[in-house]
Amino acid sequence: MNKFKKISTQLFFVISLFAAPFLVTNAFSQSGYYTSAGCTDCHLSSPTTCNGCHGHGTHPSSAKSSINVAGVTNKTSYAPGETVSVSLTGGYKSGWVRVVLYDQNSVEVARSSGNDSGQGSSATYPATLSAPAPSTPGTYTWKAGWYGNVYDKSGATFGAGWTPDATNPDHGYELVSTNSFTVAAVAAAPTITSVTPSTLAQGAVNQTVAIAGTNLTGGTVTFSNAGVTHGAATITATSISMPVSVTAGAILGVGTVTVTTAGGNISNAFTVSATASPAPKISSVTPSTLAQGAATQTVIITGTNLIGGTVSFSNTGVTGGAATITDTFITLPISVTSNATSGAGTVTVTTATGTTSSAFTVNPPAQAKIDTTGYTTLSSAYSNAATSGTTTILLMDISMAGPLTIDKNIVLDGGYDALFNAKTGQPTMISGALTITTGSLTVADVAVM
Repeated sequence: MNKFKKISTQLFFVISLFAAPFLVTNAFSQSGYYTSAGCTDCHLSSPTTCNGCHGHGTHPSSAKSSINVAGVTNKTSYAPGETVSVSLTGGYKSGWVRVVLYDQNSVEVARSSGNDSGQGSSATYPATLSAPAPSTPGTYTWKAGWYGNVYDKSGATFGAGWTPDATNPDHGYELVSTNSFTVAAVAAAPTITSVTPSTLAQGAVNQTVAIAGTNLTGGTVTFSNAGVTHGAATITATSISMPVSVTAGAILGVGTVTVTTAGGNISNAFTVSATASPAPKISSVTPSTLAQGAATQTVIITGTNLIGGTVSFSNTGVTGGAATITDTFITLPISVTSNATSGAGTVTVTTATGTTSSAFTVNPPAQAKIDTTGYTTLSSAYSNAATSGTTTILLMDISMAGPLTIDKNIVLDGGYDALFNAKTGQPTMISGALTITTGSLTVADVAVM
């Protein structure tokens, strides 16, 4: 009898130990159960704690009547490939848990890998898991949750996202959806192809600077040289135009102008130079007309800020010799070839501070001359003769077209060279009669044919 009592007592004790883990709320923290249930097959044997079990890791209280596992992203919008960090919370016990993270395609992208409380691959709530955001823009929801053994399943609530692990008996995932987040398309980076002008002098005020490039929409512009500021800009995808001012004390030298957009920033060289001298200016050119074939005739250019200037002509065939230059005038000999481009053109003076131009004309060779004015025909010279007094018309030693009717007091003096500087000894030949109606006519070195 005593023996039976002893055996009964021992059997009751054994049954009590076996049943205790399922009947006592705190049983899962008992070291005896941790060892006898085989937890040490996957987890460390010391310390022996069941804090990470389903009952402790997924429910808000020992009643185990609901699920409080949650996963929240650190932001609501990401760039493609940017790191998404998810904070996982849950349970009602302190200590270790094992947590997992799945992407929008139910592919596991992260799992706890620490050793909290001495347990391998474990973390402590709140736990953080991270993975790269999808590469395609859109709205996404991931899954996050607890992973572990299901030994309290007989008396505990399991969530709608409970998923058994087919590769590990008696284990599974208590999964919940994270909040939704978006992946936004990355704006294209801006580029700069040119900055015009890329140099401004100290003291410049509201000078237009144009930036050409790509992906410039929404850009802001900054200059690295202190003292350089700009006004309201007109911006398109390929250009930025704005007024730029430079203080008298702006930092000199090479700096940068930078355009910043949502897609990034890009810089280009921009230089501030010392205050520039005034640009040159032409007030007159004497004479401003030369004939084809003219040789070494002196031309005087007057103006301001001409020092150091170089002179050029737009009419081909016009060349200048060595010039005498001061700040207010340039004197130089000019030659015009017989086939120089005739008609209106320009003479341009270029200095270190700019350029300035004035009209300059090349005419066909003069055949007649009144005072200092040349004419290409006898008739054009006669029509410009004075109607009162006597006008002397100088004629080249060439054949000229007639006839000519005279009703003024005229002197025809022929036989001159192309520059009307001297007689050549050859008379001027006029084809056609010279008829006098009124007035008078005096001729010298002229033959009428």
